[in-house]
Amino acid sequence: MAAPSVDPRIKSKLAIRKRRPQAFLTGSAVGSFPMSQESAHANRSAAPLAQPQERQPTRGAFKFEVLQTIVEGLPVGVVDICRTGAIVQANPMAQHVLGLSYDELTHSFVVDFSNKTLREDGSECPVAEYPVTRCFATGQPCRDVIVGVRRPDSAISWAVYSAFPYFEAGVEGPSRAIVTFLDITERKATQKLMSDITQGRPSGPEAEFYPDLVRILMEHAPEALVLAD
Repeated sequence: MAAPSVDPRIKSKLAIRKRRPQAFLTGSAVGSFPMSQESAHANRSAAPLAQPQERQPTRGAFKFEVLQTIVEGLPVGVVDICRTGAIVQANPMAQHVLGLSYDELTHSFVVDFSNKTLREDGSECPVAEYPVTRCFATGQPCRDVIVGVRRPDSAISWAVYSAFPYFEAGVEGPSRAIVTFLDITERKATQKLMSDITQGRPSGPEAEFYPDLVRILMEHAPEALVLAD
C-alpha cells in the first residue's frame, strides 16, 4: 500500500522549523532556543563567532558610535569635564557657542574662563558660581544658570548652562561632570532691542534705522508681539 502523500506546504513548514535553531545559533535572528548541553557545545565549536562574549565588543562599539553621532548632532553644547577642571570632550555646538576649536577647548581648564564670564545682569561671574563648580562641590545636578561668555572675537555668547555629576565605583564624589548649554544669544539680543523700544525711540545715528529695527523685530521675534498706543 502506497504511503499517503504529504502536502508540500506542510513539508515547507517542517523544513523551516528544522532550520530555525541554527538561525538563532549563528546570530541571524535575535532570541534563544532550548537545546541540550551536548548540542550547544558542538555548535559553539562549529561556529565560534556565534559566542555571545565575542559579539559583545562589536555591539558595544556600535552603541558607542551611535551615541557619539547623537551627541555630535545635538543642537546644544555638551562638554565633558574631569574633577581637575580639565575639559576632556566638546561637541561641535559647544565649539560654536564658545568660539573655540576642539583642540583649544580640550587644552583648557574651567578656570581659564574666570575673567571671560558674565552674570545675566552684566556683572562678572566668578568660577565659584559656575554650574560645573557647584556640581562637583555638592555631587548634585545644577540646572538652568544663564551665563555670558566673552568669545575670542570679543562677541558675547549667552547660554543656559546645566551640569550633571558622573560617579565611578570606588571614587568619592563625582569623577566627571557633563555640562550642557543651550545658546540664547539671539533671544538676549531681541530682549535688548525690546528694552530699547520700551525706553523710547533711540537718538543719534541709530535713529534713522529705528523703523527698520521695529520691522525686523516684528518679523523675527520668537514670541508674539503687539504694538499699542
